[in-house]
Amino acid sequence: MITPLIQFQKVSKAFGNNQILKEIDLSIYRGEITTIIGKSGVGKTVLIKHIIGLLAPDSGKVMFEGRPLFEMKKSELKDLKGKFSYVFQGSALFDSMTVFENIALPLKEGARLPKEEVKKRVYERMEQLDLDDNVDRKYPSELSGGMKKRVALARALVTNPEIVLFDEPTTGLDPILRNAVHNMISGYQKKFAFTGVIISHEVPDVFYFSQRIAMINDAKIIFEGTPEEIKQADNPIIKQFIGGYQNDNCKKMGEL
Repeated sequence: MITPLIQFQKVSKAFGNNQILKEIDLSIYRGEITTIIGKSGVGKTVLIKHIIGLLAPDSGKVMFEGRPLFEMKKSELKDLKGKFSYVFQGSALFDSMTVFENIALPLKEGARLPKEEVKKRVYERMEQLDLDDNVDRKYPSELSGGMKKRVALARALVTNPEIVLFDEPTTGLDPILRNAVHNMISGYQKKFAFTGVIISHEVPDVFYFSQRIAMINDAKIIFEGTPEEIKQADNPIIKQFIGGYQNDNCKKMGEL
């Protein structure tokens, strides 16, 4: 039996009287894209923060390759965090920095590499993500929405991470650009072979490039499985959620 790369075992988390996660079980496998769906405010971001150690569970365990995170030494946790990268909602590029400086930032903060090595890695990622050399000195305000997404992904991949976390990567984008970003994530995941974890509400779009889907509702995981399996689920909450977003997307397309 394959050991999950990341596994939640009965993880619970509350803030005061607000129970965000309740005995969550979840398995994330190496080399796959796992997308976590659910309504706004159900705990998707809280869950993903447990993966990178920004939050600790009140009870239960978060495992990495079969080992509980809390059993790891500080040096091991530091090495583990170096395997992760994060693509923030809205790209989160620094407006005062050029494209080159934004992409180079993780290398300058953590790796302490020589300037020439930083330059080499940045331009390699730019080329691989179809970013022309002439954009390196531009600022985020000068870029299109799609270009900003590619720069954010280049920044996330410049450290050669094993796991990339995406927090609502297509929020606020029109349907055409949203589809382009999804294709970009899928294409580069295959190219770089990272494990992807995505928070999204873009149903059914995420079904086409995710290997696994997990749905949170009322502080619990109510579904975990393949896109095909969730389409066949009998749970009325799942059916209503999927149907609601499908109808909403159809309305939006009809307005274009």
